[in-house]
Amino acid sequence: MTRLAQDIFKDAAVRREIAEVLNRNGVDNDMETPDYILAEYLVDCLSAYGRLRTAYESHIGAELSRAATSVAEKRGVLRKE
Repeated sequence: MTRLAQDIFKDAAVRREIAEVLNRNGVDNDMETPDYILAEYLVDCLSAYGRLRTAYESHIGAELSRAATSVAEKRGVLRKE
C-alpha cells in the first residue's frame, strides 16, 4: 500500500465524508448501524485490502525472481551456488 493511501485512511475527514455519504443514502438506517461505525468498517476493509495487495505483490515479486533465476540457470547464464 502506498504511503499516500495509508495517510488517507488515517484522515478523519475521509472517514467523515464516507459516513456522510452513507447517511445521505440511508445506508445506516437500512443496516441499523450508525454511519460512523459503517465508515470505520469500510476504511478498515480498504486498509486490509491495501495490506493484502502489498503482500501479494511481494509474493509475486519473489515468485518472478525465483522463476527468472531458474531460467537463467537452465540457460547457463547463472550458475547454481
